Amino acid sequence: MAFVPSLFTGLKVDAESSVLSKRRRNASNLKGIRCRMESAEPAVETEEVNSDPKGLVRIKRVLVSVSDKTSIVNLCQFLTSMGVEVISTGGSAKILMESGVPVTEVSDYTQFPELLDGRLKTLNPKIHGGLLGIRGNEEHQQAMAEHGILPIDACVVNLYPFEE
Repeated sequence: MAFVPSLFTGLKVDAESSVLSKRRRNASNLKGIRCRMESAEPAVETEEVNSDPKGLVRIKRVLVSVSDKTSIVNLCQFLTSMGVEVISTGGSAKILMESGVPVTEVSDYTQFPELLDGRLKTLNPKIHGGLLGIRGNEEHQQAMAEHGILPIDACVVNLYPFEE
């Protein structure tokens, strides 16, 4: 799994390590990821980007689209416990829903169905606009608001096993 670790509020992630901190070990069993909670407080109190002295931005919404779903439930349980909204593609969303994790399916958010055996699901302006819109750019924010595009602050992704 890959995501933008420096943006998670109060969460330090070290993808090189496979050891979890003792304080979060019971809440997360994330293979290959080291997590440490520093604070449950938002890194940014206002909508202004980089107003925190450390340059952190609070993660409010994350896109989850993974081929290898190992540990995805634990990760998303942790994220939702921190107040992060999860938007996920079909197969991942199904597993999360079955595990009781609050999740919005991408097709429900975009109002467009998955096509081509699930290969076409996130190619939509609501997804790309949410990922690419610059939070401090007034024109971007206005266009996003006009088109019902919500900011997506981080992605949890891994690639299809192409060799298979």
